[in-house]
Amino acid sequence: MRQAESCNPARSGKRLRIKLEQQLRANSCRSVAIPRQGKISAARRTTEHHPRFRRLVRWRTGCEGRISYLKRGYGWDRTRLDTRSGAGIWCGHGVFAHNLLKFSTLTR
Repeated sequence: MRQAESCNPARSGKRLRIKLEQQLRANSCRSVAIPRQGKISAARRTTEHHPRFRRLVRWRTGCEGRISYLKRGYGWDRTRLDTRSGAGIWCGHGVFAHNLLKFSTLTR
C-alpha cells in the first residue's frame, strides 16, 4: 500500500513544489509566488492573500499568457533554426515582430 502512494504523481508533484519553494527561500528569494492546489492551511492562506504574493501571481500569469500568445501568433511553437542560439534568434525575431506590430498600432 505504501508503494502505491509514493508513485502517485499528484503527491510527488506537491512534494517537488514544496521542495522548490524551500530551495528558493534558501537562496535568498524574498518572495515566492507558487500557489498551492487543494486544501491549504490557515497560515498558507494568509501567505497567499498577502498583496505581494497576489501581485507576483498576477505578474507570472501575465508572463505565461504573453508567452502563449507569442507561441500561437509568432512562431514560437517550433523553431526553424537548428541550434540553441538559432532558437534564441528565432524567439528574438518573434518578439521583434510583435513589438513592431504593437508600435504600429500605437502610432496610428
